[in-house]
Amino acid sequence: MKAAGKKAAQDKSPVSHPIPAGSCIRLLIPAIIAAVTFVVFLPALQNNFVNWDDEQNFLLNPNYRGLGWNQIMWMFTTFHLGHYQPLSWLTLGIDYSIWGLNPFGYHLTNLLLHAVGSVIFYFVCRRLLRLSSVRPDPAASPWSAAFAALFFAIHPLRVESVAWITERRDVLSGVLLFASILLYLRATEGGAARRREIIGSVFLYALSLLSKASGMTLVFVLVVLDVYPLRRLQSSTSQWLARRDRAVWLEKLPFLILGLIAGAVALTAQKQAGAYVSVSAYSIGRRFGQAMYSAMFYISKTIAPFHLSPLYQVPFQSGGWIWVFTMCGMALAAITAILFAMRKRAAGLFAAWLCYLALLAPVSGLAQSGVQFVADRYSYLSCLAWALVAGAYCDKLILKIHKPYLIFVSGSVLLLIVGLKTWQQTFIWQDSGTLWRHTIAITPESSIARYNLGNVLEAERDFDGAMTEYRAAIARDPAYAEARYNLARLLARQGKIDEAIDEYREALKADPKDAGSHNNLGLLLARRGDIPQAVVHFNEALRIDPGYAKAYFNIGQVMLQQGRPKEAEDYFKRALHLQPDVAEIHEQLARALAAQGRKEEAMRQYEEALKIMRR
Repeated sequence: MKAAGKKAAQDKSPVSHPIPAGSCIRLLIPAIIAAVTFVVFLPALQNNFVNWDDEQNFLLNPNYRGLGWNQIMWMFTTFHLGHYQPLSWLTLGIDYSIWGLNPFGYHLTNLLLHAVGSVIFYFVCRRLLRLSSVRPDPAASPWSAAFAALFFAIHPLRVESVAWITERRDVLSGVLLFASILLYLRATEGGAARRREIIGSVFLYALSLLSKASGMTLVFVLVVLDVYPLRRLQSSTSQWLARRDRAVWLEKLPFLILGLIAGAVALTAQKQAGAYVSVSAYSIGRRFGQAMYSAMFYISKTIAPFHLSPLYQVPFQSGGWIWVFTMCGMALAAITAILFAMRKRAAGLFAAWLCYLALLAPVSGLAQSGVQFVADRYSYLSCLAWALVAGAYCDKLILKIHKPYLIFVSGSVLLLIVGLKTWQQTFIWQDSGTLWRHTIAITPESSIARYNLGNVLEAERDFDGAMTEYRAAIARDPAYAEARYNLARLLARQGKIDEAIDEYREALKADPKDAGSHNNLGLLLARRGDIPQAVVHFNEALRIDPGYAKAYFNIGQVMLQQGRPKEAEDYFKRALHLQPDVAEIHEQLARALAAQGRKEEAMRQYEEALKIMRR
């Protein structure tokens, strides 16, 4: 009798829930998540395009503008800036059709997609928390899932993905990936719609990969979920090949195939754009060191999201980083070993750890591309696991503590602090100047941040400030060809010809295939009277880029100055073939024709030049 009474006492729920889990709650919680997410990121709607890929993607790129056949063909065939993301381009084409080049509309779409994705993630969390709870409580899990969803949605690490228009691919692929996981979880519950739900999950996954390939390792996440909390696979790997589990493995095949295809396409895109860093330039050891560092970096920034930067540049000297890599590797191994040893008592935490590593792998640096060492946007998928862990511990506290209001208030305060930090972080993306000044404040050794700020200052006609930033970039990276090129231009503008020539020559040492540097160096050498060397550089520019109209024009001018109008005529005509609407080329061709006594032809060219200038 005593034993029975004791058991009854244990089964009795000690929690008095503040709010019942009725049908209104099922609608209220998603609405709250969407509204809070929208409000926290509201400042992003006032932000502009920034000179961090936005210019090349939108302001200087006519190919995505609209939904005509030519635009759609371009979207599905381009590797523009090293990414294959046709579905993302489609949404951006829709934005252009509605908003033109008003950044408000693009930001609005990013924000709406993120809010919708956060709501879908809430439903994913709710199912997983119910499955993983030792004592499922229908009133506790919605609020714990809401905490997890909001912790993900309004965390400062999300700002880069939401407030940067270029990262439309993050929020769009995220929405589709979350929906794919949700359908997969529903399919595992069985029922008449199971087959349709699996097909739907695979279809949504394919759409996610067409938005961005970062979810290519989803199949590993699904395997982990099948072990825990779905328990469709045995925890012992030796039993995974049992006949009863064959169907579980077969349904993973489409996810595996799609992931492999997406990975191959992504690697091809990076190589074609020149963003992929070869093993010879970036060793295997450094790649693994970077991967271990990144694994610890995102955990630390999830816990303490301070000093976040739009760019954490790859360090040029690895010597000082060896100890950092070593310590991160030791910490990574220790965490893995401890969680593996605790896998029976803390199965959820071990599963979260494995999912985190799987989702992080594609962006960890093992296949290094670009100049970033780590990036806040790379946490968009990988840190889902930590949001879910936060929700799970919230769930446990609700079930154990007799004062659920205290947990509710404490969780709300924590989310308020996180949300305020995110609100503040969103302003960093307001414009290019704000973006790069903040980056320099956080990472002053970033040569790229210095260079980009120099671009901003030059656009504002602060040429002295721009030169200071270009010099700072060169001091941090002496092989920075673009910074030397821009510095040389401004030196030439100030009449410092010899200094400008030196900078162009240094730029060509770093990048011998830069047609612009050859052309500009040729101009300065011609001004100094070194005509033969000037012509050499003009011809080299044309060898590198046969469609470089300026180089043809400049050789024509040199020929004209040397009293060789017939040769000048040939070069001017080649330049006109490439750029028929440039008045200056028509004018110089007219001079070359007049010098040959062909006055009627010269007059026609002068008239054409006047027509162009009057337009």
